[in-house]
Amino acid sequence: MKSKRVLAGIMLTVFLLGIVFISQKERGVVSAASLLRFWGVNYETELLDGKYYEMVDENGNTLTMTALPVHIGDEFWTPDNKHYKVTKVRDNVAYAKYLGTEDIAWKAEWDDIPVVTSIPVQGEQTGNATIGIYHTHSDESYKPTDGTSSIRANGGIFKVGDVLSEKLKSMGFNVYHDKTPHDPHDAGAYHRSRRTAVKLLKKQPEVQFDVHRDAVPASVYAAEIG
Repeated sequence: MKSKRVLAGIMLTVFLLGIVFISQKERGVVSAASLLRFWGVNYETELLDGKYYEMVDENGNTLTMTALPVHIGDEFWTPDNKHYKVTKVRDNVAYAKYLGTEDIAWKAEWDDIPVVTSIPVQGEQTGNATIGIYHTHSDESYKPTDGTSSIRANGGIFKVGDVLSEKLKSMGFNVYHDKTPHDPHDAGAYHRSRRTAVKLLKKQPEVQFDVHRDAVPASVYAAEIG
């Protein structure tokens, strides 16, 4: 009798999950993430194989692109302080409603804040700044040069780190490039890479980079500085 009650409970749970799945799909929400969020699980991992979400405004203009999951209710601020909220997700397109422009312009009273004139140096006292480099997603690779998009524990992203490291060294920086793998490429990768980040912080770097493969077109983030 007890086993029958357990079986009935399991069937009821599956039925309810099916209803949630269908209702969320009809509303255009990413199904896997929705089910996990239904159980209180924070599902934070990227889409694979070059896929990404495009967020557009009510006129169809692109606001941003991201490989991270996008859900109804997510909010986004543009560089010019425009505030948007996602109202619908269809396939890999997130539709956002304009909520207004935030008033966070420079305030006159901020000019009266005293300027700090002495900041202690945090890096090693060798005369050159120290930089740390590591890779949370150590499998990330490039099909044109590596033949695949993922190589477990030895991705092509390490080569990118090598090039960056050598360039910074040629400019006079002290560089620590840590190639500790943090596979698999899942939501727990950032938790595992935290140990590497903390280890690098013991070198007292002025700045530390977690180098990743880009997940969206370069037009989203590329900029010329200087």
